[in-house]
Amino acid sequence: PAAIVSKHRSYLYVKIQLVPAGFVSLITPWLGWLFKKGVFVAWLLILFAVHLVFYLKILPEHQFNLNNITGTQLISIMLLASVTAFFHEWGHASAFTYYGCKKAEIGWGIYLFFSVFYTDVSEAWKLNRKQRAMIDIAGVYFQSLCLVILLGLFWATKAPIFLYTFFLVNIEIASAMNPFLRTDGYWLVTDLFGIPNLRKQSLEVLKFHTTK
Repeated sequence: PAAIVSKHRSYLYVKIQLVPAGFVSLITPWLGWLFKKGVFVAWLLILFAVHLVFYLKILPEHQFNLNNITGTQLISIMLLASVTAFFHEWGHASAFTYYGCKKAEIGWGIYLFFSVFYTDVSEAWKLNRKQRAMIDIAGVYFQSLCLVILLGLFWATKAPIFLYTFFLVNIEIASAMNPFLRTDGYWLVTDLFGIPNLRKQSLEVLKFHTTK
């Protein structure tokens, strides 16, 4: 499942609530410490080190062949990746609450032809651009926390499903930061540069230059 910040309901063809805003508001205040500047910077350094270890040491020493995955392993990998994607949404909701907003609903829906989890953070538009940008990347931030757990489980069990899930979660994170679809990367660019209706304006600029 891809992850998306739903700031406009019309972007989701199907919308099913999984966690009501009231319950989210009870849990997320306990996660606010993760947005302290020192904690955030420390985690970026840890994440960099984790990826160095994974791609330079672990991956070259183990056979990485998709043809060797069984049906049961594939289901396990997809379920684990879905858990991290769901945790991704708690990142958006936690940052949303950290900056004083209250109505963060978490759910599942269909965006284009993707099955996605979403967090409704419409109220974030009252925040400044820096705060909104943090909400945009908070999902990836929380999902990356799962990478350390996956790496630890692989070291402890040597089970290949954790190796493949680590790799798949990295793909999910890269997909979420795609600025061309209305996913985290799109909203991050919009909020950092203060460009409303980024997609519409981009198409108009492209049309102008191609017809000039």
